[in-house]
Amino acid sequence: MNRNLLIICDPDETFCKKLDSFLRQEIRIPFEIKGFTGVEGLKNLENKSDALLIISEKLFLDKLAAEFKNILILDEEPAMVAENEPDFRVNNDVIIHHTPKYQSGDCLLRSILSMCLNIPGLNKTGVRTYTQNKMRVIGFYTPDKTCRQTAESLRFAKTLAEKERVLYINNDALCEQEEIRGSENEENICDLVYFLGCDKEKFDIYLEKVTKRLGSLFYIPSAAGAVRDLDAEDYISLLRSIESSKSFESVVIDYSESFKGLIDALKECDTLIILYDRSEESQNRLKLFEDELNSIEGFDVLRIIKFSINETDSLFVRYQSMIHKGE
Repeated sequence: MNRNLLIICDPDETFCKKLDSFLRQEIRIPFEIKGFTGVEGLKNLENKSDALLIISEKLFLDKLAAEFKNILILDEEPAMVAENEPDFRVNNDVIIHHTPKYQSGDCLLRSILSMCLNIPGLNKTGVRTYTQNKMRVIGFYTPDKTCRQTAESLRFAKTLAEKERVLYINNDALCEQEEIRGSENEENICDLVYFLGCDKEKFDIYLEKVTKRLGSLFYIPSAAGAVRDLDAEDYISLLRSIESSKSFESVVIDYSESFKGLIDALKECDTLIILYDRSEESQNRLKLFEDELNSIEGFDVLRIIKFSINETDSLFVRYQSMIHKGE
């Protein structure tokens, strides 16, 4: 397959144009996009079997399944839509999936990316990248679990996202931040790690599918108890694969849960932010953790920012100052 072809077929010309414009702006996969308001325009197309056809339910005909292998039908009747409805497979070579026509652009994009994951031989030459620089990894780990680490790391990530393209990852199995807490059926960091182990070639597509937005911040929905099964090797492999995708300038990762090989994962951070409060217990735990880090060969303690939770309003300024000094 020399080129990726995506076809939009809908009787509403305005909808076709808006979806065309949205996909050209948002999807990273290099597609040649064509739009038609009727099935007549599909007759003379070449390479139909390799194309992704996005078609209105009003225009879909069964015979199209003999020409196209990848078909996404846009349902207009809410009653016909089922979120966990499995793909309807005409045979082993043809995949037909349904998705609501009237939904948010991000949700429609995820449906399209799901189809892309099933297209063999997808050409990723010329995939859109967002940075050519080394991705910065900013880790939060706090030995005192009363320091509101998740709330503070999320606030920090939101501020950083106003200046650059940032991905926020949280491994708190009991995350209380509703805006990033994943629902039961939502894909999360555990799914991302699993997919990475299954298909590295299409990881960046799945990453784009799983990632959600909160204003200008990108984030991966938090997972429940299963996140406790992940270890340092999983996190390190995940971060390196995200960097290889060239999708983000920085990743802010909130290590709320401890796990096997935690120190190895913290070594991967370009900056490690440790929060504490003024209580004697918090100070003691911080001191013990600092002693542990100082005793580890190869751990660069100069990359650590220690910050009192009573002064976190100036945390971002401190981080920016540290980065500029290192440049």
